[in-house]
Amino acid sequence: MGGRDGLKYAACPLTRPAGSTSCCRIAGHRQPDPATLGRTRQGVFGSRLRPFGESRVRWIRNDPSLYTDCIRAALRIESYGLYAKNYSDVYALLRRQYRPVEMLMFPDGGHALSRPSERMISLQGNVDWYRFWLKGERREEPFVPMETAQKLKDQYARWDQMLEMKAAVDQAPHCVRELSSN
Repeated sequence: MGGRDGLKYAACPLTRPAGSTSCCRIAGHRQPDPATLGRTRQGVFGSRLRPFGESRVRWIRNDPSLYTDCIRAALRIESYGLYAKNYSDVYALLRRQYRPVEMLMFPDGGHALSRPSERMISLQGNVDWYRFWLKGERREEPFVPMETAQKLKDQYARWDQMLEMKAAVDQAPHCVRELSSN
């Protein structure tokens, strides 16, 4: 389905602000609307996104890479598409702090993985992750594409190491941050 702004959309919400056409972008290139070009340029390059003042405070408060020492849960990161290295900074910082973290990259995938093998790896991996961390259960039989009994055993050995890391993290005092506006 094509939008008024030259983008193609799918799975748009049933309600959105009047005049808004922002939804999931599938393909195509945005054709700028001359009537809103000034507003768009101000929104993108204007003062609200520069790293000083109120925007700087908001950025510091919301950037997860600045608060990795406060993350106490085991974290599984999946990254997709051309920018498959998104969140690699968070992953690297957590690893450096001996926090339980795992990162999977799907460089040819999109947010909604369409290849059956990628979907199976992602979905079954998430089920295994939650069963391990929330229920303490382990899957015995490999059935994900290209998975062997040895790979499954190695996965749980990695996660057991992460369990030890998590125990150490849980012993540390909770992180408390105060936001300054400097």
